[in-house]
Formats: sequence, structure tokens, C-alpha cells
Amino acid sequence: MQNGQRGSASQTLTDMDRAVRKEWSWASRLTSACGSYAAAAYAAVRPYWRFPGVSFASGATVALAAIALMRGPEPPQFRIAIDYLRPYEGSQGGLEILMLASLHNNGTPSVADAWSLAMKSTTVDAHGVPQYIFKTIDFVDARTNKVVLTLDDDDAIFAKALQEPIGLGGFVRGYLRFKFATVSSRVTAQEPVTYVLSARDSLGHWHESEPLTMLAGNRWSMAARSPSD
Repeated sequence: MQNGQRGSASQTLTDMDRAVRKEWSWASRLTSACGSYAAAAYAAVRPYWRFPGVSFASGATVALAAIALMRGPEPPQFRIAIDYLRPYEGSQGGLEILMLASLHNNGTPSVADAWSLAMKSTTVDAHGVPQYIFKTIDFVDARTNKVVLTLDDDDAIFAKALQEPIGLGGFVRGYLRFKFATVSSRVTAQEPVTYVLSARDSLGHWHESEPLTMLAGNRWSMAARSPSD
């Protein structure tokens, strides 16, 4: 029994020795691989140590910047908002929309263009045609015939967003007009309507506002006209 026990114990020690050797083999390979990566990183930043005052941290910063450049620029991050919106009947029929919109950019500097407005209700699903503000326009109360708002091209957000790239943390705000020629202005008086405003950045990416839903009956008794009319 004692010889059997000793043989069993000896076999157990042999198995343990093999297991330990196997673990050490894997550990050695892992250490070797980590060493290779460390050597590559060292080689990338080592040249900067030859200059006085350039530390390892500075070299690492340069290496990270190089990696960022390899990844390419971060895309523009537009946050578009509809700050104010009023539907009214167009001078030639159909529905027109006047809105005050804003745009924040939290990414790469970029211009914004190709503004688009989508409207959707239970009976309508349409996109409006931009009515660019290139000259002075008066908005007149149809009931009193008094001018309640005057806009010109300096007030238009599409012009502001195209003058120069909107930088990181930049902000622009201005007015937009859209025409829905085939949509009756009565729709806004009869049912809730949801609007989504979108614009395109200089890389061709589209950005949308949060949907804005207006209750039925929220409509202006207005007319837009040039002062020369």
C-alpha cells in the first residue's frame, strides 16, 4: 500500500510539474508578445528623446496624435433645432412655413447647406421647397394689413451657415421659409402636424432636428410680400 501510495504521489507530482511547465510556456509567449509591442511603441517615441526637454510623455503624445491622423478627421456633429415655426397660406395658395432655426456644431468645422423640411400628419407626408430670402420680405397681418415682421438676407440661416465653416462649439441662428405647393393650409388647422428640419455638412452627411409636433389650429393669418409689391 505504501508503494502504491508513493507511486500515486509521484505521478501526481509529475503531472503538476508538466502543468507548471505548460503555464510557464504560455506566460513566456505572452511576455514575449508584450515585449514586441512595447519595443514597437518604444521605437515610435524613442527618436524624440534625443531633443533636450522632450520627455517620454511628449513622445507618447506625438504618437497618439499620429494615430489620430491615421484615423482621419472626426465628422461634423451638428445639432439642429427648430426654435420657432409658423404655418400660413401662401400668396399663390398652398402651405408656407416660416421658422427660426439654430445649429450647434460639436465636431469638425463645416458649412451647412441643402436645408430641407419634412412634414407629416395623418393625411400628409411631404417635403417643402426652400424659399430663400435674397431680398427684404415683409410679413403682413392679413386682418389688419400691418407689417408684423421684416426679414432680409442677413436674417437667413442658410446664408450664415455658408459664409464660413462653423467651428467646434460654433452656433448660428436664422430664419428659413419653405413652400408646400400641393398641401392645403387647412391641414394645419384640422390635425396635428410633425416637422423635421435637416441640413447637410461639407462631408455629405445629413443631420436632423428633433421632431416638432404642432397641434391643430396653430396657424398664422399672414401674407409674405416684398415692400415693392
